Amino acid sequence: MFCCKPFAEERINKILALVICGLVITAPATESAAEELISLESQSHYCSINMEGRTILRIRYGGGYSTLEERAKVIAQSLAKLFKNSQKIVNFHVVWEKDKATAYAGQHKLFTVLREDALVNKSDPLSLALSWLNNVQIEFYRVKKEKEVKEIAEGIASWCSNGFSGRATASGEIYTPYAFTAAHRTFPIGSVLLVTNLEDGREVVVRVNDRGPWREDRVVDLSLAAAKVLDIHEDGLSKVKVEVLEWGG
Repeated sequence: MFCCKPFAEERINKILALVICGLVITAPATESAAEELISLESQSHYCSINMEGRTILRIRYGGGYSTLEERAKVIAQSLAKLFKNSQKIVNFHVVWEKDKATAYAGQHKLFTVLREDALVNKSDPLSLALSWLNNVQIEFYRVKKEKEVKEIAEGIASWCSNGFSGRATASGEIYTPYAFTAAHRTFPIGSVLLVTNLEDGREVVVRVNDRGPWREDRVVDLSLAAAKVLDIHEDGLSKVKVEVLEWGG
């Protein structure tokens, strides 16, 4: 999939082009997938993975690879497979283990954040993995492009405590704190929402898999993963805007 041949020699109908350090690297895209552009930008101390000029993540640690670019190239290949996915809705989640956090789209592994990654990014592995994965799903659901919003609501968001971990949700799924999910009283199960913290503009994408919150003054109940990305996990509550990107059901 990843090669260094000139683009003209590798022309394929409906391709996904990845421009890496001046070289164009191609992969076939499905009929239903829109053509996307992923690029790697190398600097002295990091290598960025970008989607159409927007930075998804920055690799600052080699993680066992010979160069930062080599590790970034492997992650870019994994992301390319995701963006060719014809599914409209995906379960984005992180598996947290000692000193590392691995990000998944469904069963597809995207990347692993190591303790060393977190140190050079002045973060911790879980928080960094959630931040990177949220950037990925924002691109997957085309939030930064013109999007058709089905419905908009504003109100107070809360988040579901770890005490509910392992319990069944209304969808039948088991609640996992590190999945980007939410509870809503009426939106169809499976709906995809963009939640914006109105205090600072932070955004997170979540998938409805449960019912709630049951207090009338709250509009959505978020997973811990979503609460951490919005930076409301300590205060517990925040005023938010909720936009429906995809209806479930």
